Amino acid sequence: MLASQGFRSGGSGALIALGVALVAASAAVLLGPLALVIPIAVVAAVVLVRDPPVLLALFVFVPYFEAAPGIRSIPFDPTAGLAALVLLALALRLLSGEPWRFPPAPYAIALAVLGVLVLVGLFRSAAPDFGQEKTLKFFTVTLLTALSPFVLLTTRADVRRFLYAIVAGGLLVTVLTPILPPTVAEGIATQYDTKGRYSFGGQIFPARFLCTAALVLLLLPGLVQTRSRWRWAGPVAGLGVAYVALGFGARGPVGAFVVTLAAVALISSLRSTRALVGVLCAVAVAAAVLPFVTVPDSASQRISEAASNPVATLRGDTRWVLYQQALDMMAAHPIVGAGTGSYASYVGIVSPPRQRLLYPHNIFLELWAELGILAVVALLVIVLGAIWALMRGLAEADDGGERQLLVLALGLLIFNVLVSQVSGDINDNRTVLLAAALALLLARGLPSGSGEGRA
Repeated sequence: MLASQGFRSGGSGALIALGVALVAASAAVLLGPLALVIPIAVVAAVVLVRDPPVLLALFVFVPYFEAAPGIRSIPFDPTAGLAALVLLALALRLLSGEPWRFPPAPYAIALAVLGVLVLVGLFRSAAPDFGQEKTLKFFTVTLLTALSPFVLLTTRADVRRFLYAIVAGGLLVTVLTPILPPTVAEGIATQYDTKGRYSFGGQIFPARFLCTAALVLLLLPGLVQTRSRWRWAGPVAGLGVAYVALGFGARGPVGAFVVTLAAVALISSLRSTRALVGVLCAVAVAAAVLPFVTVPDSASQRISEAASNPVATLRGDTRWVLYQQALDMMAAHPIVGAGTGSYASYVGIVSPPRQRLLYPHNIFLELWAELGILAVVALLVIVLGAIWALMRGLAEADDGGERQLLVLALGLLIFNVLVSQVSGDINDNRTVLLAAALALLLARGLPSGSGEGRA
């Protein structure tokens, strides 16, 4: 009997070993040398799932560089892969019994309204194929971005780690951008757009990411100890990252970055003259140094034109035509909109070569034209609710570290709302929802992270 059991046990082990060998052999045949990467990918996945703040940062911002060397060579969709890991991290956190926060009712209701409108609008879409793609993306990556912070970022330490991951990525892109050859992302940039400027698979989204990292470096001096002789390293690095962002020639992110700094400086001055002086000093240094640095010629020209005559620049830009088309659609369908993705069926005739203009490049015009006025109201509830919560939190905050995070959250929200007025659709601009989620989390108060609430 024992011999029989031992045989069965040994036979099961042999069958498992044989199965593993067959899977490994099949992977080697199908993938070739890429099969050697599988163990590394598994280890990386385990590490990321155990570090949710870093995983969340990668999930949100890696799609900005989908055409970059290295990322475009990945044999699967990196956004889908990271989304799967985020879902796994969410499941583990929920099953572990660790504390997490429910989204505030106005935020959750407004997000649900947007979801319903996107889904209902799909049934009357004039561009059903794009509408289906847009709906699928909204109910996967966009909703994950909007809701996962409430589960994965449970302490201020988690939020800081998330911000540190953005800084690390921004510094890496800053170093690589001038080194790597220009690349063109299909449907994002034309060859003209990359001529004479830095390119990392398009301009706007990499510039948005760099401006985000620069804001963190400028507005979160807690990256180093206050009394350390390296306390100026963060702001100086922030200016360096912002300078590289200039080289992309993306006027929207650069303009939003400058306006955000001015707004944050004004708000900070209401409670802290020192904070105002710090930001103004950084801006003054940048203004003094800027005439002596060089950026690609076309980038400098585009930004100078936008700064000197913004109205004329807008009228001469393709976006002006897109805005007019959106206004016409809003006039024709003022209440319920034309349907999810319908805008794409109206603008093909004005699309430049190698570009697909599928949305108006303004989140409010897009929502109203396709989903109706209720969608605009829902987004305003999310944004204005987050700003209101932040302002209340700033008025009540006494702790310096907590106040720093609140000011930074306000800056990130202002920046993302501004930049969503000139680029992307609701899925590309999911960072607006992310910034609102961060603002609401911090405004409601989070433990410091000295051990509680961490996975």
